[in-house]
Amino acid sequence: MDLELVKRLVDAASIAAIVDQAVSWHERPATLGFPSIVLTIAAPGREYTHGGADGLDEPRVQLDMFGLDAVELITLKRAVIAEMELPRDVDGIRFHEGFLETEFTPPAEILPDGRRAYRVTHEWSFFWENLS
Repeated sequence: MDLELVKRLVDAASIAAIVDQAVSWHERPATLGFPSIVLTIAAPGREYTHGGADGLDEPRVQLDMFGLDAVELITLKRAVIAEMELPRDVDGIRFHEGFLETEFTPPAEILPDGRRAYRVTHEWSFFWENLS
């Protein structure tokens, strides 16, 4: 699901128009630039029966969206919401409708060159399953 979620976001035209390919897991490396999206697993969401994993997981994924322009960041946020609320099949993985659980907007970060970097943090939960 990890690589497929990145692919899902960069393949969504409304998101790619803003971040291009700048979607990464775990951290925002300097090479990622702005605007960008960083993904982190907040909870794995593995479901089990007496026979083991049931094959339908509901993780909670944190999406940190970064930008140098507040208006552009709002546009990115809206594009992410529109994409994540839809079901989508990506490379053999079925993503069911996502649910926006939390939204947080921390204060702007002052970069070493004096520019401001803005951030919006979402936590999404969604079911996914392997179709193979």
